[in-house]
Amino acid sequence: MTPKPDALTQQQGFALLFEQESARQLLAHGVHTLQEALYFSRDKDAVLTTLSIGVEKMLKVALGLRALDDAGAWPTKNEMSQSWGHKIDAMDAELRNYLRTWTAAEGKSYVSTLVAAVDDDPVWPLLSRTLDAYGRSGRFYYLDTLGSQPQEWESPSDMWDEAERACIEHHADLSAREREVVGTGPIDALDEYLRVVHGRLADSVVGWWHMIVRAGMHGAFGPHGKAFGFETEPRNAFPPVTSPRII
Repeated sequence: MTPKPDALTQQQGFALLFEQESARQLLAHGVHTLQEALYFSRDKDAVLTTLSIGVEKMLKVALGLRALDDAGAWPTKNEMSQSWGHKIDAMDAELRNYLRTWTAAEGKSYVSTLVAAVDDDPVWPLLSRTLDAYGRSGRFYYLDTLGSQPQEWESPSDMWDEAERACIEHHADLSAREREVVGTGPIDALDEYLRVVHGRLADSVVGWWHMIVRAGMHGAFGPHGKAFGFETEPRNAFPPVTSPRII
């Protein structure tokens, strides 16, 4: 059988490598900053900037690879702008709907368990919503207020607080520790509690990230997707990302 010619030009091939590395490193920096954050108000913009751009890039590369495998061509800039823009929530829904269909056709597998874990995570949708808002215009939330044109939706900080509350309520150990240390416990116990909460929030991001790269490794995004999965693997970031969600 004659090999199928590569649908990417050499220039596009190099661009794909750069985008993969960019997505991986942005996510890694965002996760590391979140894992190490004590007071989120201080590190908020560093976390939200790196994660919102990293998540958007990861989604666009994965969806672009899917289109490449289906249609034999990468979507044009206009097609990507019109279909996806900066709409992280919509892209995430499209990608995960595709992965549900793909895993259903493949049968129960390691990837299907990762997809189910993200579907069952009550924290990820709230994080995705926050990153979506921040990436579209939330990063200028307070500048717009200064300019006498306040945005109509919630601030990214309030959205993040909702995700944090969902995380605490989802994990019984966090709820118990909150009652022990918030307002009554020693300051070092409160600091440690906040680090654990931020670590659990980071785990939700890593679980989502890990789902995508493993789906790529297993063929969900075609031949180029297998290399994409390896290149964007959290443990291949610099420095490597570790989390209980990487199994």
